[in-house]
Parts: sequence; C-alpha cells; structure tokens
Amino acid sequence: MEIDARGLECPIPTLRAVEAIKRARARGDVNELVVRTDDAICAADIPHLAQALGYTARRERADANEWMITLQPASPGPIA
Repeated sequence: MEIDARGLECPIPTLRAVEAIKRARARGDVNELVVRTDDAICAADIPHLAQALGYTARRERADANEWMITLQPASPGPIA
C-alpha cells in the first residue's frame, strides 16, 4: 500500500500513516506500507511513531524535497 502525502503539512501525513497501520493490523495484513511526503517534520516523525507501533522504518530521499518511508511489521503476522 502507498500513501501519497505530498503537499500535505504536518501532522496529516503522520496521521494517515498511523491510520493505515491500524487498518493493516485489523485486516491482519503484513505487507509493507510506503509513505511519500515532502514535509520534513513528518519525514522524521513517521519512522519514530511506526517503530513505537511495532514496525520497522526505512527513510530515503526520493529527491531534494521528498522522502519515501517504507514501513514493515517488525515480526511476521499481525501485531496485537
């Protein structure tokens, strides 16, 4: 799943990422989630919040003004 949050300011991209994690848990979905954002604060916040929710996070610069954050469950299967 991918969330395109470019053009949205903090905290909207972070809130969308958290909601997507919650929906994935409810479905038992263990696929990765990719968040694209051009908000520097969210690019820093999303990995920290995702890790607190049991996800690993990899943040990469897509270009000079955009980040791509890949989130995956830290362990196989749904997180309780």
